[in-house]
Amino acid sequence: MPLTNPRESLRHYPALTLRGVESLGSHGGFSGASIFRVECDQGEFALKVWPAERDARDILAIHMLMTRARAAGLNFVPQLVAQRDGTTLVRFGDSFAEIAAWQPGAADFRANPTDARLKAAVGALSRLHLAWREMSPVRGACPGVVRRLDGLQAWEQRERRESMSERALPLTLEALLPSCRDLVRRWLAPVRECLRPWLAVALELQPCVCDIWHDHVLFHGGEVTGLIDYGSVKADHVAVDLARLFGSILEDDARRRDLALDVYHSFRPLTLPERELVHVLDRTGVIVSLCNWLRWLEEGRSWRNLDAVAGRIETLVKRAGRWTTLLEFESAVANRV
Repeated sequence: MPLTNPRESLRHYPALTLRGVESLGSHGGFSGASIFRVECDQGEFALKVWPAERDARDILAIHMLMTRARAAGLNFVPQLVAQRDGTTLVRFGDSFAEIAAWQPGAADFRANPTDARLKAAVGALSRLHLAWREMSPVRGACPGVVRRLDGLQAWEQRERRESMSERALPLTLEALLPSCRDLVRRWLAPVRECLRPWLAVALELQPCVCDIWHDHVLFHGGEVTGLIDYGSVKADHVAVDLARLFGSILEDDARRRDLALDVYHSFRPLTLPERELVHVLDRTGVIVSLCNWLRWLEEGRSWRNLDAVAGRIETLVKRAGRWTTLLEFESAVANRV
């Protein structure tokens, strides 16, 4: 059974003296994890209960990467707390839980989007990539490209079946779906055509966060105090993380995107094709994300906060809807490969 009483987890951490527990639900995420803020005499901690389907070996591999980053001096990576037997996972029925130090700061880049803060965020991400760079390095096609093509195919298969979930949705979400479908149908072919050539390009792959976006970058003033949520970590190309981060905090601001790439390049040099791949993954990721959200909604998948789902989809729809007045998708992406 899943963890229902988060206080039970503290029995495995005798060095921590509990004061109180606050449930944060999914903390704005969509992975199915449950987050609790735990106050102890020793400080504040984040208790994360992983979805039941997550395998212990995969989670421990993520923990190993987080520990490696901490050993490299990256204090913005949460410090995991070991239980009494030295491990960092607690088993509760079908689920696993972990405890890590609570990272201070706020995800407030959009409220104060200065170049200095942008440089700090990109610098933190580059240092994380460097800490992980030598861990099982391989070369191959970018998995992020493969996932996007798979997402397009899954959407097309779903659309051909023409079966819809009859679940009632909030009006704000229901109103977004026609625009969603129009944008997907408009850009589906260009997205596929600009992704396919990258299947033949061998790139350096390494562990990447794969879900580094605005709400996972914490600041105190101009300093990055936290890069949080490593639940999606997997081997990929660093362009996947750059595209995800830039898309969520910069969107189509070309000047600041070039600035951010130059900052990253000063830590970890990027080839010209790698810089172009960041742009490709960002633009195609918007359309593929819309495909995925449509498919999940039509399949009847459930989330705790459908208003948050509507907010995420609305952001994607607004951005994709502006492309005809910025740069045509084909010329902005396909011809850059």
